[in-house]
Amino acid sequence: MVLALVAVVVLAVVVGAIMLKTSARDKVLAFVRRLFPPVRTLSMKLASSRVASVLSMMLSSGFPTNEAFRLLPSVLSDGEASDKVAGIRKELDGGAAFADAISNSKLFDGLHDRMIRMGVAAGREDQVMAKIADLYEEQVEEGIARLVSIIEPTLIVLLAIVIGAVLLSVMLPMAGILSSML
Repeated sequence: MVLALVAVVVLAVVVGAIMLKTSARDKVLAFVRRLFPPVRTLSMKLASSRVASVLSMMLSSGFPTNEAFRLLPSVLSDGEASDKVAGIRKELDGGAAFADAISNSKLFDGLHDRMIRMGVAAGREDQVMAKIADLYEEQVEEGIARLVSIIEPTLIVLLAIVIGAVLLSVMLPMAGILSSML
C-alpha cells in the first residue's frame, strides 16, 4: 500500500511538471497561490516589486505616466496585479493624481503609499519607485528563504516516514517467515 502511495505521488509530480510546461501553467500557479497564502503574499510582493522597478525605469527615462501604465501588464505574470495596474491606468485616464491612483489600487503597502506621496511632492517619483522595488525585492528574498527553511525539514521528515514504512513492509513479512521456520 505504501509503495502504491509513493507511485501515486511520483505520478502526480510528473503530471504536475508536465502541466507547468503547458498552457495550463497559469491555472496551476493560480491554484497554488490560492492554496498556500504565503505563496500568494510572495507573488503579490514580487508583482509590486516589478511594477515599482518598471515604473522607476520608465519615469526616469522620460516616459509619460499613462504610457508606462499601458506597458506595465506585459511584464506581470500575476493576473491580480495586472488588474490592479489596469485600475490605476483607468483612474489616471479619469484625471486622478498619480499618488491617489496608486494608493487606491492597494498594490503597495501603506508605508510605501506614503513614500510615493512624498516622492511625488518632491518630484522624485522614479527614485522612490526604485527604493520601493528594492524593499519589495528584499522582502521576497527573505520570504523565499523562510519557505525553503520550512519545506526542507518537512520533506526530510516525510521521506523518513515513507522509507520507514517501506522498510517495515519488507521486514515484517520476512520476520514472520523466519519465526514460522523456527
